[in-house]
Amino acid sequence: EKETKEPLGQSGIVLQNVEGQTELEIGYMLKRSAWGKGYAVEAAKGCLAYGFDEMKVRRMVSLIRPDNEASVKVAMKMGMKKEKTISKWDQMIDVYSVTRDGKSGSLES
Repeated sequence: EKETKEPLGQSGIVLQNVEGQTELEIGYMLKRSAWGKGYAVEAAKGCLAYGFDEMKVRRMVSLIRPDNEASVKVAMKMGMKKEKTISKWDQMIDVYSVTRDGKSGSLES
């Protein structure tokens, strides 16, 4: 938080195994008091820009529990679209993705 210099959470790019493929996932965790203030979108967009502009990757994903509506909204604000649902971490997880050209990020595109 700019005024208090208090950390609000963390964000970054994490390697994830998605059905045998190594993917770069944009992840973030924020303190509950920081929810709903745009910080997640700001952090996620920063990670997306870094991945595409600095790392020169073609595609990035977010792995989201289907009931996590707030994270779905963040993914959509990054231009991501739901690609598929997978089983991971003993639960069902939706895979959202986007490619550098802004298209839906299916591996075939």
